[in-house]
Amino acid sequence: MSLYSTGFAVGDLVTLVQSIDWVDFSAFSGELAIVVEIYPTTPNSSNGYIYDCRLKLSTDGEIDVWFGEIKKITFEECE
Repeated sequence: MSLYSTGFAVGDLVTLVQSIDWVDFSAFSGELAIVVEIYPTTPNSSNGYIYDCRLKLSTDGEIDVWFGEIKKITFEECE
């Protein structure tokens, strides 16, 4: 569990704010995803996680990302 308030929780609907291209995997800006795991962080220690969370993409893949690469979709934005 994160010691910091990230504004994200498992189950949140998010969108990628930038495209991600990694070896044989691509995800495009604007793609929808669901947060399936938030990696633990502790202050001033290395826990082995370099990313903040794991997403399940609408294209059926999964990818690890940093919080700065995603934006939470809220109900107010859909009205």
